[in-house]
Amino acid sequence: MPGFFKRSAKSSSDEGLAESKGGDRAESKGSKGSKGGGAFEVSADIMFFDEEDALDMFGDMEFLSELFPDMVQETTESLRQISDLRGQFDGAALKAAAHAIKGAALNLRLNKLAEAARLLELVGIQGRDGDIDEDEYHEQARGWEDALRAEWATAERWMDEQG
Repeated sequence: MPGFFKRSAKSSSDEGLAESKGGDRAESKGSKGSKGGGAFEVSADIMFFDEEDALDMFGDMEFLSELFPDMVQETTESLRQISDLRGQFDGAALKAAAHAIKGAALNLRLNKLAEAARLLELVGIQGRDGDIDEDEYHEQARGWEDALRAEWATAERWMDEQG
């Protein structure tokens, strides 16, 4: 199903993900500038995968697993774009790449991956809109990119296990 992941889906699984409007900021859980120690982590309260919602949407895991190769290809491309943006202060481009991952993850009901992408997307929005200075932008972007890559590694392992 080419292009399936190109659009963002809003579903019941999106209800647990806060919107970027209304002053929502992508901030680390730890103290500002802390290294390691889980400063940039997706909340443990977010369900990794919403199986019930996914089965309602796709019918069975077999069909869902047929979508995994497109997810891998498109997410890998978006992660490459994010890597290429390191050291640049281009919030609009960061937002676009993170948004693509968020949409793909929501389509497959991979909520933790979607949340990590949403938090990186917020950094892009803050940078684009001038709501964050360049140093803070780079610190937040790097931290949430690392969190996103960690969630992506978990999602890739999970997809491999599914089939």
